[in-house]
Amino acid sequence: MSSPSIRKHAGPGPTNDQPVIPEPSFSERARTLVYLGRLGSLSTISRKQPGFPFGSVMPYAADDQGRPVFLISNMAMHTQNLKAEPRCSLFVAQSNADGETLRGGIEQTLRGFEALLAGEGVKAVDVKGKPFDPRVAEAIGTSTSSDEADDTVVAVAEKGYTLGDELLRPAKVIVAKTSDE
Repeated sequence: MSSPSIRKHAGPGPTNDQPVIPEPSFSERARTLVYLGRLGSLSTISRKQPGFPFGSVMPYAADDQGRPVFLISNMAMHTQNLKAEPRCSLFVAQSNADGETLRGGIEQTLRGFEALLAGEGVKAVDVKGKPFDPRVAEAIGTSTSSDEADDTVVAVAEKGYTLGDELLRPAKVIVAKTSDE
């Protein structure tokens, strides 16, 4: 339990002749955060993969009561998901000028999702720096490189995944070529 003498704001606190300023409620803090931000990570429940989130970074505005308002096309995936299942979430964080807090929150969500997949036995395919293997990777481009041997994976554009011995999705990769042929 918290005592009324413990304050959450910085500073020495009021003197005897100053009135005590009440702490804002959690809902007031949330509305202020929504009002100050203009970008958030909207997640809806996927229609294509039921039970899994579909998230993207979306701009929003706040209405006069501090609620977020989105302008989304009727054709957008979020709209289709919301028509099927109205539950959704919005991640908004106070950030510095370059948006690092939002990116950090999205990366933390991604790490949690990857940990969930790993717990189910799903593993990322490790292909970077190795010879190209068409059984686990799809070459989507080449890069002229004098540092790497021909047919070595120099970059991964999209991770691939396996579940046990089964390939769920091939990695999409860039492969080294020492000369333009």
